[in-house]
Order: sequence, then C-alpha cells, then structure tokens
Amino acid sequence: MANFHFFNSIFKSIDLYVVKIIPLTLESALFMLVNIAAIPLGFVLQWLLTAPRVGENVRHLYSTFIGLFYCVLCFRWNTVVCLVPIIAFYPLLNCFLTNRHLGKYVRNVLRQKRITLFLSLFYLLSLHVYRHTLHYGQDKVDHTVFLMFWFQKITYMAYNLQDGQMPESELVDDFHKKKRITQLPSFLTYCSYFLTFLGFQMLPAFCFSDYADFIRGTNLTTFEKQDKASNTVKEKHPSPNWMALTTIPLSIIYFCTVLMLSRHFPIQRMIDESYITSTSFLYKVGYCWIAMFLFRLRYYFTWKLAESSCYASGLGFSGWTEEGKEKWELVRNGDITRVEFCTSWKEFWDSWNNMTGSWLRFICYSRIEDKTQATALTFLLSSVWHGFHPGYFVLFAHSYILVLLGRKFRHSVRPFFQGTLAKKRLYNILGCIAFQLTISYTFIGLETLEFAKTFTIYRSMNFYVTTIIIVLFGALPEDELDSSRSHSKPEEEKGTVARDQKTKTMSYEKTK
Repeated sequence: MANFHFFNSIFKSIDLYVVKIIPLTLESALFMLVNIAAIPLGFVLQWLLTAPRVGENVRHLYSTFIGLFYCVLCFRWNTVVCLVPIIAFYPLLNCFLTNRHLGKYVRNVLRQKRITLFLSLFYLLSLHVYRHTLHYGQDKVDHTVFLMFWFQKITYMAYNLQDGQMPESELVDDFHKKKRITQLPSFLTYCSYFLTFLGFQMLPAFCFSDYADFIRGTNLTTFEKQDKASNTVKEKHPSPNWMALTTIPLSIIYFCTVLMLSRHFPIQRMIDESYITSTSFLYKVGYCWIAMFLFRLRYYFTWKLAESSCYASGLGFSGWTEEGKEKWELVRNGDITRVEFCTSWKEFWDSWNNMTGSWLRFICYSRIEDKTQATALTFLLSSVWHGFHPGYFVLFAHSYILVLLGRKFRHSVRPFFQGTLAKKRLYNILGCIAFQLTISYTFIGLETLEFAKTFTIYRSMNFYVTTIIIVLFGALPEDELDSSRSHSKPEEEKGTVARDQKTKTMSYEKTK
C-alpha cells in the first residue's frame, strides 16, 4: 500500500509538471506519445511485415497486440471495460448470420442492425452517464473515447453485414454496395479491426472492408497509363512514405502554435467577471474568435498525428484520379483549408471530422427519406454519441438551425447574388465572415461543456448570434424545395411505395 501511494504521488507530481510546460494533462500527453510511437511501428508494418512476406494473420497479430498493449498502458484496469463489448458482440453478430429462425425474426421485426445499434448505444450511454457524474465539465481523454470509436465500428460492421445479406438492387447507393460484407470475419480479424494501434484514440472508424484490403495488401493499387509515343504502359505506384513525411510537419506546426498561443487566450478568462465588465463587445467577439481558432487547432494536430501513423503503415489510400493523382482520403478526418474558408454550415459539416460524418451519413442520414427529419435525427445521434455534457447539445442545436437557415438562404437570398462574378464573390466573402462569427460562437459549448459557463459567455456577448439566427429564421420564407420533398407524395404514391417494399421483402424471404 505504501508503494502504491509512493507511485501515485510521483504520477501526480509529473502531471503537475507536464501541465506547467504544455497545455496537456498527463493522460493526454500519454496518448500523444503512443501515437508518435505508432509512426515507426506503422513503417514496420509497411516495410517488413508485408502481406506477401508474412501473411495476413501475422499482420493481424502485430496490429492487435500493439493495440492491446496501448489499451493496458493508457486505460489499465479499464481495459476490461473495453474488451467486454468487443468479445460479447462477436457471437451476437454470428448468431444473426447462422440462426435462420432468429435471423428471419430480426429481419421482419427489428432488424439485426437495429438490435446491434441499440445494444451498443445502451452500453456506450451507460458509460457516458458514469463519466458525466464522475467528471462533469471535464474533457477527459479516457476509455470512453475508445468505446465511442468502438460504437462506430460495431455499427459499421452490423450495417455492412446486413447489406451483405440483401440483393445489391435493394441497397441505397454505390457506397453501401462497395462496403457490404457477405460473411462474418474470423475472430482474429475481428479483434484486429477493433484493437488496431493505428490512429489509437484519435481517429474515428473506417469501414471493415477498407481495413481488410489494407491487411491483405490489396489497397495500394497501381495506376496504368498508355504512353502513345513509345507504345508502352507506364505504371505508377502510390507513395505512403511521402504522405507520412508531409503530414508529420503539419501536426508539429499545429502543436507548436497551440503551445505558444493557447495560454494567452484561455476560454476560462471569458467567464471572469472583471473581463466581462471591462471589455467591449467587439473585443469579446475578437477574443472569442482567436480562442476558438486555437481550440480547433488541437483537433487538427490530433487528426494529422493519427493520419501519420496510418500513412506510415500504408493505410489510407483511396484510389487515383483520372489524371493519375493519388487520393489519400480514407483516413483524412478533415479538410482543414475548406473548414477555415467555407461559406456555409453544410459545407463545414461535410469537411469537419469527415470520418464521423461519413459514419453518421451511412447509418442514419442516407436511410431516411425526409431530409429535414434525417438532419434532425443525425444531429441528435451525434450529440448523444458525444455524451451528455450540455455543451454538446448547445452546439448541435445551433448547428441544426444553422443548416436549415442555410437552406433558406440558398433559396431566397443567393439568387440575388448570381448575376455577375463580383456578386458571387461578395456572397462568398459575406458567407465566410458570417461562418467564422457563428463557429466561434457555437463552439464555445464544445470547449466549456457546461451549460452555466456557456450561458455566461453568451450573455456577455448579448446572445448576438442566437438572436440573429432566430430573427432570420423567422423572417426568411420556407424553402419550397425542402417542403415539397417532405409533403409532395400523395397517399396513392405512398401506398404504392409500401406495396413495392412489401413485395421486395417477400421476394427476399423466398431467396433466403
């Protein structure tokens, strides 16, 4: 017991020392260090443990054991909390595929993917509640983040398996057809997908089929171009080494910028009563913009660091353009340039946290016909997935209204700026300025997490963004296109769609 208290005091001393040097807790610094170590370990996977040389199982074991070691190092006994759902859901998925009677019941009543979604969501929300009561208002990087990404992966796999059981003609789009899984992978492959060390604790989920192609070594395809002069075929190979070496400096730049400037613009200062009474409205808006920009740089740093380990291993390649340029978009979690200069909130959510956005679009948005309802449910799922801190709900409530307001603007205001090139550029400039003001305002909830602190900062700025949003939303006319999409179907057409769906289901049951 004495030794335990001795080491615990040492860790607390190190924690205080680290916080004084860099704006990170000891646990956050540990996650950063293991992801830095993942870069050379990724090069080992690409250079030495290639699929033709050692086979798939060795690559799976290498990825799994390093990821498991990372879990034990960072989570300690909480590793058990992470392993329990991974192990428990494998027989559940296998049961859906092998038990014909149960599979028929699930298909007709609740669907396999919905049962997996609700059970995994219940487990995640239980941990969110525990974390919320234990660490309210603290953005701790703990095993709950690991389970948030586990939830993405298990729902990806369940939905891909469900799509794999259906005829391709009944799937929603080409993305669903491309990512479908026809059979459950082996337990080793399954564990490797969930426990991989690549992008550990920093990178959201990608589809299982992409990870399986990477382990098999079939993801790095060549580009062939016919040379008419010499009448030969030239091959071009992707360069993961170059991608890794160009991404690492970006993460260093983002980290150094945050390290030098963040302590001069803490968001906590905006809650101080002396700051509120002694500064002007414009000063508060400018200070908020700088603080939130530095806050976003933290995300850019973690994303680029996580991408670096993936690129080093060869993971992330997504194909070629027609001109023969490489596309590394599979694990790119944000188009940073587009985020900082976008002109609408729809464009922002298409560029910010791409991998989580793709997951939300895949399991929720693309499967609901009414896009207004789909948008609301997608934001609701996103806020619940993040946790129960009130700041998340403040952010996503504003975001939902801003997305709908953007649709109204495109319908009623944008046509007045389409006459000349100068008008179009003016519209884009005004949209970019408006976006920068709204994102610095709405992201306060994501930074503080607490409703009281967010409310205090909003009140000090006279709720100016919230007021403008409400006034414009009420003043602008309804988007006729969205309205027609929601209400244009007559009852006869709805009945026809229902009969067609019933016919498809019956034919599907016969094939089974």
